[in-house]
Formats: sequence, C-alpha cells, structure tokens
Amino acid sequence: MNLLIDKENRVTLTHKNGAWILSEESGFSPLDTLIGATAACSTYVLKGILNKQKINYTIQRVQANYKEGTSRPLEQIDILFYLSVDGSDKEKVTKDLKLVPKHCTVARCLDTAIKINEQVEFI
Repeated sequence: MNLLIDKENRVTLTHKNGAWILSEESGFSPLDTLIGATAACSTYVLKGILNKQKINYTIQRVQANYKEGTSRPLEQIDILFYLSVDGSDKEKVTKDLKLVPKHCTVARCLDTAIKINEQVEFI
C-alpha cells in the first residue's frame, strides 16, 4: 500500500486491487475510511460467527454512521446490520452481535473512549 500526493494536494491510497482518493472534497476522507474499515471488519466477524454456528442468514446491507465529539474528533460509531434469518435464529444473532467488538481487530485498535454500537434489523 502506498500513499501518493497529486498536484491538487489530494492523497491517493494505492493498493494492488485499486486506489482510493482520500479527500473530503472529491473522495473518501480519512475518517470515512476508518468508519468503513470498522464496519467492514465487524461484518466479517459477524459472518464468521454466524457461519461457525451454521446459522442460515443473508446480510442485505450494512449502514455505518458516526458522531463527532466536542473533545475528540470521533465519539461514536453506529453500525446497523440488515439481516434475513429464520425466526428461530433471531435471538442467537442478537446475542452473537455482542461478541463482535471483542473480535474485530479494527475496533480493538481504536481508543476505548470511542463507543461502538452494533445493532441488527431483521428484514
């Protein structure tokens, strides 16, 4: 992974699979990438837990939002999973969701003062 600076002072993060422009005006801000990485990691962890328990599920989409703080740039991350599961598995999934923060490496790297809320909406 490399970071390149262009003539407009935009930073581009390059990777063997593509590139991201890191710029609030014309791409992803660094904070956007942090929120996205946290949500993606949480999604992978949840999928791993559900697969291990052999729960039949479909993640329709994941929504991530954040709240800026007054004393720090990031106060809270909210991750909402939209899932389809059998009715009998809904309670298991809700319990499994509590395991996600402990196993998400990105979330574990963040300051413990940043609150991460993971919720599920069954569809």
